[in-house]
Amino acid sequence: NGKFINNGQQALRLDQSKVTQVGNLVGINASHSLILPSFRLSSSSDGEIKTAVANSLTNFESNRHFGGGVLGSQAFLLNNSNLTNGQIPSESEVINRRIASRVYEDLLCHQLPTLSDVDVQAEVIPNSTHGFQQTSSCMRCHSSIDGLGFGLRQLVVYTSAPNPMDTQKVGVNFTGYGQLQQVAGASHFALKPPTGTLHFRSLVSGEKIKQSFSSLAELGNLLANQQDLYTCAAKRYYQFFTGVDVDLTKVAEDEIDKLHQDKVLELGVLLKSSQSVRTLVKAIFSSDAFKTRNYRTKVSQ
Repeated sequence: NGKFINNGQQALRLDQSKVTQVGNLVGINASHSLILPSFRLSSSSDGEIKTAVANSLTNFESNRHFGGGVLGSQAFLLNNSNLTNGQIPSESEVINRRIASRVYEDLLCHQLPTLSDVDVQAEVIPNSTHGFQQTSSCMRCHSSIDGLGFGLRQLVVYTSAPNPMDTQKVGVNFTGYGQLQQVAGASHFALKPPTGTLHFRSLVSGEKIKQSFSSLAELGNLLANQQDLYTCAAKRYYQFFTGVDVDLTKVAEDEIDKLHQDKVLELGVLLKSSQSVRTLVKAIFSSDAFKTRNYRTKVSQ
């Protein structure tokens, strides 16, 4: 009815076509634009954060995509979030660590840690209040995960759900990711420029990669230029069609394992150059591994 009720929330009436789609069961369509007047954040006493929320997330796009392909989608962020509703990233204590780890594990097929003690020695802080920063054994993972998480410092989870103590409720709960704006001279971590680092060693070759980014769009571009992204995709398609799970953490020693590993690396290069999953799948269908009944043999049977 559009009237305010005692919990301070306002009913937002939507056209049915913007809520439920009808038609083909198969296909991907762009999500509808849905502008929310505001949302409920945790009751922070930090005036700087309250001001930033009022400036950033009033009449905002609830289905916003933050760039970087799948990285910036609401689905990827919400499915991999470790933040609770209204939780504000704060230095090394609370950041989007799970999203960072999923980037490495799901998109690059990394088994962390990939970094060595020498790679992270400069980041060790012996007198840190955070135990994981005191040793290189912990920082081998945290350098990769936290470095990426620092670049996601402005992303927060919101909910349109009323206060649990309210007795009068209206509508349905709506949860998503929003982005706080940078504030010049801000003291709070979440409002400072979101500088992050992509830091790892490449699959098989072990080449060290350390690159900076300041947005999900930039991170997406960095990943799109990494061979590991395409090798990982090739590995997953290869396993799906042949049943062979290729280890990419090191150079294979067994002769047959090396044949499969070399094939996946070859397919990864093909995918990067062609930018075509169809081309990748056709190449797998033409491979000996797809044709044979026994993946431990060299040729098709």
